[in-house]
Amino acid sequence: MPPSAPAILCGAALGLLSGTTVTAQLANEPVDLANHEVVETALPVPFELTLPDGWFELDSPPLPVPQGPEPAARNFDPAGINELTFDDIKFEIEVGEPFERGMLTQNIERLDQLKIRIRGFILPSFKQSGLKKFVFVRDNQECCFGPNAALYDCILVELAKGTSTDFSVRPVTISGTFFVKEYLGPDGEIWGIFLMKDARVE
Repeated sequence: MPPSAPAILCGAALGLLSGTTVTAQLANEPVDLANHEVVETALPVPFELTLPDGWFELDSPPLPVPQGPEPAARNFDPAGINELTFDDIKFEIEVGEPFERGMLTQNIERLDQLKIRIRGFILPSFKQSGLKKFVFVRDNQECCFGPNAALYDCILVELAKGTSTDFSVRPVTISGTFFVKEYLGPDGEIWGIFLMKDARVE
């Protein structure tokens, strides 16, 4: 298939988190990836990605108190680890619809600052080993992070201090402290709302 600039963005998602323009060499021409839409898996072309230490820290103000519908209440363990799937953090939002905190269910809000365990996939990037921060997604069939992606299909992960992991195409399980917190992408739009800190790959 011919080289496609949009094909790079999924693998370059972590590079865009730095807020800088990411470029790659395709057909001997530089391509500005920040202006292209995600459509497929990344092609193996070389470029450098850098992640500043504070890439999960946001200056955005606290979001308003949720007003969403209340599903059947779940009993979460405030002291132990709560077993979750990505279905547990799914909420009603249309593709392209602006996110509002009131869209979240009360069950999702109750998870804020609790310890969880969840299974999914590490979003591919051009760094294969020594990962300390990455985007964790529901599946590996399509890109679940960035413009037009479902906000509930990704979690920004920061591993516990002194630990790292390697990329794998296989599903992995991670545990850590869950937070509901906005992440603004380089386009100024919200790209993620879930974060795990002090996480470990099991």
